[in-house]
Amino acid sequence: MVIKMKIGKKSQAGFTLIELIASMVLMAIMLPSVGILVVNSMRAIATHNISLQASVDAGFVQNNFTKHLDALSSFSDDPNPTSTSLKFSIYNGTEYVYTIDSDDRDIKYSRIMGEDTDTGILMKKVLVDSSDNSFDSKFIYRDNNNVIIVTPGDTTIKSVELKFSLSRGEQVYRYSVYVMPDSIAHKNETDITL
Repeated sequence: MVIKMKIGKKSQAGFTLIELIASMVLMAIMLPSVGILVVNSMRAIATHNISLQASVDAGFVQNNFTKHLDALSSFSDDPNPTSTSLKFSIYNGTEYVYTIDSDDRDIKYSRIMGEDTDTGILMKKVLVDSSDNSFDSKFIYRDNNNVIIVTPGDTTIKSVELKFSLSRGEQVYRYSVYVMPDSIAHKNETDITL
């Protein structure tokens, strides 16, 4: 029987200096690209969150404006409707006044029920008077044939469009809500023949 013995050689554990230097060089090459990837991902997430919040804010404005205008009984001409002001009454006698305030950059509303008046801000940070007029927030009034009315009166208005631009971060988000009140939508008062 032969017995073999290991003499003099111990097993080595760990890395050599050359292996350590090579791994450090590889890490130095890869880390900046990974860092850029992480930074760009974080920037994309932040931009997406801002965009998502702007859409949620716009949805709030659109839903409330539509809900109030759908119950319309009449538009008011005191004061006359303008691109920054709208006054109307709903069926239960409540009056609503919407204004786009250029000083505070807000869409404000007031609700007058009898002697009680509630006021509030529907949306903050809207663009009212920008250098590019396509970004201005405004009310647009239309007649029976969906033609824009230049000087609206309470009897000529059949629908209202609220265009508004939200300033969020460094971006501007444009939205629009077009409302033809239920009481008008179900009547065929157009000059269009079918």
